[in-house]
Amino acid sequence: MLKPFKTPSIVGTKDELWFVKYFYEDPENGKIKEFQVNEGINRIKDPVIKKQEITRLCEAVTEAFESGEYNLFTVTRAIAKYNSERSEEFAAIDAALGNGPLNTD
Repeated sequence: MLKPFKTPSIVGTKDELWFVKYFYEDPENGKIKEFQVNEGINRIKDPVIKKQEITRLCEAVTEAFESGEYNLFTVTRAIAKYNSERSEEFAAIDAALGNGPLNTD
């Protein structure tokens, strides 16, 4: 049986913006759709930390897919878990930048 997704990949732009890109089959029509997530990682200015965090996010999304139980809610939970683990660091970054608390909605 074919997987309904292509393995997520990390994409970085020349402007130092990063995101995780993945393709998933729309169950309603069978067409493949592209999705991108970054979960606030582009607020991180240190390139080493940014690369570590985008890698962790990509691994979280990949794990959700490869578990065999993927659906939109599974990925949402994986990203929420990632955000929960990083919320203190993101809050500190926001505070340092004067942006106030991180909105995780």
